[in-house]
Amino acid sequence: MTHTERRVAPGIWQLKKDLFNIRVRGKCPRTGKMTARWRKFEGSKAEALMARENWRAEIEEGELTAKRETLSAFAASWLSTKLSRGDLRASTARRYAESLDLHILPALGDVYVDALTVHGIEAALTQWAGKYESSTANSWLRVLRTVLATACAEQLIASNPAVSVHALREGPDEEDDDDDGELTNALTPTQLGDYLSSWHVLYPSDYPLVATLGLTGLRWGECTALKWSDIESAEQSGALRVRRSHVRGVVRGSTKTGRKRVVPFPDVLCDVLKRYRQALVVEQHLGLAEGWVFPNTEGKLRANGQLSARNREVLKHAKIGRHVTIHGLRRTVTDLLRRAAVDPVAAKAIIGHETDRMRQHYSSVGADEALAIGNRVVALVPGLSRSEKEPSNGRNDGRTASEAPGPASDSIL
Repeated sequence: MTHTERRVAPGIWQLKKDLFNIRVRGKCPRTGKMTARWRKFEGSKAEALMARENWRAEIEEGELTAKRETLSAFAASWLSTKLSRGDLRASTARRYAESLDLHILPALGDVYVDALTVHGIEAALTQWAGKYESSTANSWLRVLRTVLATACAEQLIASNPAVSVHALREGPDEEDDDDDGELTNALTPTQLGDYLSSWHVLYPSDYPLVATLGLTGLRWGECTALKWSDIESAEQSGALRVRRSHVRGVVRGSTKTGRKRVVPFPDVLCDVLKRYRQALVVEQHLGLAEGWVFPNTEGKLRANGQLSARNREVLKHAKIGRHVTIHGLRRTVTDLLRRAAVDPVAAKAIIGHETDRMRQHYSSVGADEALAIGNRVVALVPGLSRSEKEPSNGRNDGRTASEAPGPASDSIL
């Protein structure tokens, strides 16, 4: 307000004769927040008072209320936007669409987004649980949370009611903790050492791939889409830059979250892949032509699930008394980062978990920090030690992986 303005009524200031500055405040019915607007009005004081009340009604009843959307309408728009922007993989888009069309929207689709309540969502969750496994019903709850998170960001609702809904209790499975507090779909540091050793003994040709998964936390599609150019860059910098991934052989020029990231490339893994590359060159493997690090026998990208049967044999050989999946290696690395007291921001950046905080901070993890983190993680795992006979400057000795020396000791690494 300037010195030329004079307050003549609550929210109304007179600028000059028949010209008023009006502030209108009212509670938005969709967000529950107070909204303030300023407008200039020409007319008498009585007309200005009437205009103030009309504009308040627009906020509280008319203008904003008219824009309410049902969950069905909002979800359709949300998914369409995600697809047009290329934010979702085809498999993820199918899962979201099936969850919404077959389960979430039949139960809640006719409800306005701003009218969804914790009680209503809990009722739907209970209904799903009567027909499906708890883990399946919980997966639909997670999809609903994701959709409503966007509604919050767009200020259609003040808070996400699905977040306040407790997931159903699930039976013991690979993602839960056991009675001793250990993650059941993850390996302890000691178990990881035994597990990798067993892969080396039973299936040495697959060992480099499993070691890479177990020491970097890469997703399967990211790890199997690595090229030797990525590895050679990592040898020089000490950090592996994840640039691409694939799903069922379809290569995508980004990771699952659509963002490139830096992960540790510890010394022992560097040595393993040097020797592995030398073996591929000797046998002139078909995958060398395309540059894939971990091709299948035909030189193509590996499909997910190819190691499942072998993984069960390895677990038995390593005397690990519970089932741990290949994806559990990613969970294992997450736990190792925690045990190594790695800063949570850096840990989430390395693993590639997508959060608002990480979108702001993940790029701060540099190559030198990634290398130091990788070596700290390796130090936790018994049996993982770099051969004393390897050159101490193996990363920067001027040779590519194909020119590196062979194994220098009987160590699995």
